[in-house]
Amino acid sequence: MDFFLKKMSFYCFFLFISLITFNAEAALTVSPATATTQVSIVVTKTTTLTFTGQAKGSVLKATSANTAVATVTLAGTKATVKGVSAGQTSLTVTDGVTTLTIPVNVYSAVTLSPATLAVPVGYNGTITITGGSGTYTLVSSTANAQLQTASPLTGNTVVVKGMVVGTSKITVTDTKTGSAASVTVTVKNLLSTTTTQLNLTVGKTATVALTNASGTVVVTSANTAVATTTNTNTSITVKGVSAGQTSLTVTDGVTTLTIPV
Repeated sequence: MDFFLKKMSFYCFFLFISLITFNAEAALTVSPATATTQVSIVVTKTTTLTFTGQAKGSVLKATSANTAVATVTLAGTKATVKGVSAGQTSLTVTDGVTTLTIPVNVYSAVTLSPATLAVPVGYNGTITITGGSGTYTLVSSTANAQLQTASPLTGNTVVVKGMVVGTSKITVTDTKTGSAASVTVTVKNLLSTTTTQLNLTVGKTATVALTNASGTVVVTSANTAVATTTNTNTSITVKGVSAGQTSLTVTDGVTTLTIPV
């Protein structure tokens, strides 16, 4: 009798262990583990999810709730998720025993404007971010331009200050997708000219040289009946119209100069 009870106890223990093993094998999981809470990708980019614990003899299936936002393709135990357009959707992955629901956020790639930026020493410049998840890390490659905006940034505006003449590359990286973009910041001296006063003959022209313009130069004559102007960012052509006096106001949006004529 004791032998029979011991044998039954052994069989019950073996069955219990087998059930535990079977259930463990049937617990479908995904890697990386963060995918259980959210997958974040950029439009046109892909990411790969790996599934383990598939129930024996089962067929793994995966579907996207909105294929206009993201698609999913299975190859064995690996799923390739591709961003189609910015938006949200979810993936349903099942082996017939366990079903996983995986949220997916698709973001547009990070872009920056302006493409390049000129900032005078001691002045600030602004970079605007579009795309991404809304949270970014910021890096300046050199001390020529110093970030005035703390990193990580939640928002879309980056402020940099010109410190030393030279260049810096400001790199903005989306914290969720890794999408990144850069802007080259050129730190310059202020707009200047060596012309402190201009004397003209009626009907004649003269050229005023400009250096270190930070933006588009705008020149205004206080009296166009006396003198008119045309200009680029590096020079002003002044024409005498009639005898008299006037003045030119020259600005690049940062610095304003006044030249008597």
